[in-house]
Amino acid sequence: MNDVILKIRDLRVEFPDLVRNVQAVRGCDLELSSGEILGLIGESGCGKSVTALSCLGLVPAPGQVRGSIIVDGEEIIGASRQSLSKLRGGKVAMIFQNPGKALNPFFTIGRQMTDVICIHRTSSRSEARQVAVDALQSVRLPDPQVVLSKYPHQLSGGQLQRVMVAMAISCEPLILIADEPTTALDVTIQGQIIVLIRDLAQSRGLTVLFITHDQGVVASLCDRVIVMYAGRIVETGSPGDLFRRPAHPYTQKLVQTAPRLGRGKEDLEAIPGQVPDMRAPPEGCAFHPRCTYANELCRKVSPRTVTLGDNHTVACHLAQEHA
Repeated sequence: MNDVILKIRDLRVEFPDLVRNVQAVRGCDLELSSGEILGLIGESGCGKSVTALSCLGLVPAPGQVRGSIIVDGEEIIGASRQSLSKLRGGKVAMIFQNPGKALNPFFTIGRQMTDVICIHRTSSRSEARQVAVDALQSVRLPDPQVVLSKYPHQLSGGQLQRVMVAMAISCEPLILIADEPTTALDVTIQGQIIVLIRDLAQSRGLTVLFITHDQGVVASLCDRVIVMYAGRIVETGSPGDLFRRPAHPYTQKLVQTAPRLGRGKEDLEAIPGQVPDMRAPPEGCAFHPRCTYANELCRKVSPRTVTLGDNHTVACHLAQEHA
């Protein structure tokens, strides 16, 4: 896993507002190696999904994207429409959290899958249909020929999400981005989808960027984890590092908010305060208004990212003490 297949440098995404721009992502740097499963966690509004959309050139207008995103040696920011068309589905595929909205209700599953496959793999409809059948079998959907003949509304949420996974892998992408793919599913189906993605990643050598709120999913699925807060990466490391030895106060609070088995009846921890208004993010460390350890330096100076150990980094002035 030494070949870097996705490299993001100083990514900044802003959305113009009447008074001030909304700073959705503020200087994000990350790398994703071939065959790696990378987890991206953080509160709603921290910039996770916008970062993922930026990798596909899908940030909605009037969003402004700056920085550098290199996929397999190709710069994405500023790329032509033709280049982005080849990228989407061909090199990078994305699974969205609501498959019902991601699929067109007016066309059958077969029509939608074969259209995508014809764009990226073959011009033959019969060959594309066979590729679609094989993809549906690989995601463990019974009777794939029947599934291809159905419309989205005729399938359950779990079946639709499997269709989305099948559509994503059918074009053999280099990177699979899963944006909270289990959010709209019940717990039993969630587990099945997670196991499915893990098995497909292992059998096909997929590189996966997995966006989620679920710390249990991250611990069981991911090789490495990134924690985002207010548009910036505040900590990275292995699941063991982040969940056993969290160094950033925000990561510590996230870990404490998760319920744990065997603890009996106890009150869940909560992070005080609110997520900052990204039209006017706090000066210094963005987490300082909610941090119990914040000092004057935290309030005025944005912390640099420091390395604590192998692949364990943190952006905090008091990192050594917290670790």
